[in-house]
Formats: sequence, C-alpha cells, structure tokens
Amino acid sequence: MMTDGIRTRLKTITKPLHDEIELNRLSKAIAAGTIDMDSYILFLSMMLAFIEPIEDKIRKMPFWTYSGLDSVIQARSLLLKEDLEYLGGTTHYGFSDEYMPHFDCPAGAYGVMYVLEGSMVGASVQTPMAAKALGLDGEGMRYLTNGGNSPMGSFGTFLGFLEGDVKREIEQKKAILAACDTFMSLKIWLDN
Repeated sequence: MMTDGIRTRLKTITKPLHDEIELNRLSKAIAAGTIDMDSYILFLSMMLAFIEPIEDKIRKMPFWTYSGLDSVIQARSLLLKEDLEYLGGTTHYGFSDEYMPHFDCPAGAYGVMYVLEGSMVGASVQTPMAAKALGLDGEGMRYLTNGGNSPMGSFGTFLGFLEGDVKREIEQKKAILAACDTFMSLKIWLDN
C-alpha cells in the first residue's frame, strides 16, 4: 500500500537519475556558465531531437484531448526551434527511436512530462549564468527561460494535474517507470 503521493514518490525515486543528467558535459557547462555557442547550439539541437517526438506521441494519445493539459504544457519543441533559428543552428539533428522512453498510457505520459516539465525549473536557475557566458538576452534563450513564463507556476499547475489524474497504485508505478526511463534515455542520448 502506498503512503506517499505520486509527487513525493517521483521526486524521491528519480533523484539519482536526475543527478546523473547534471553530470553530462553540456549540462555542466550550462550550469557553470562556461558553455560556448557551438556547444549551446549542439545542446539545443539534441534536446529538440529528443523532445519533439515525445511531445508528438503524447499529443496524439487519446487522453490528451480531454486532459486539459494543453492549457498548461507549453510545447518545448517550439521554443527550441525558435532558439535554433535565431542562433542559426540546425533543427534536424538525427534521432533514433531507440532513445525514445517507453510509455503507452496516460500515466506513463505523465511520468515523461514530469521529467520534461521539471527540467524547466532547473533550467531557470542555470539561465543567468548561461546567458552571461553566451552574451544572450532573451532571444536564443527561450527554451531555458520557459518562453518567459514562470517555470515554478507551470510546473506547480502540472503537478496538480498529475496528482489529480494519477492516483491508483498501478498508475503511479507506470508513471514512475516512464519517468525513470525518460531520465535514462535522455542521459544516454546526451552522452552519445
């Protein structure tokens, strides 16, 4: 029997995987404010290649149309494309389905979105250092700045949906598995 809510379980169980993502050379350079423009463009291209097919899959799932999440979840791929177009980077970085996290139900999609939405909170902390290192202000930083929206506000709203929609034990397990798989898939992709 579960004692903690899905929010606490996801945070606790995925923390070691989250910490590993931060050890990636691109993530470390962004956090330290030592990233150069070529590496930043590479990071954005790799994130677009990872996120866009995930967003497409989630938005095609039947639950999406009635979930109400479209008013909360901003398409990260659009922000990445805007940044890449502004910076002159490619929006066609090769991606293989072998890196796609496994999820096939709404609870799994929530687990994946937990990782993607939560990443925006961390990015907001790193943005000032990266912006200074890159000499950017606003344009070219839309992905890291969550399109100018408060990442805590949108993540908090998302967590409300998560807690309201992922209640049963089996759903929570599917969400946790999908979140773990997303972290692991992203780590493998970024380390590639």
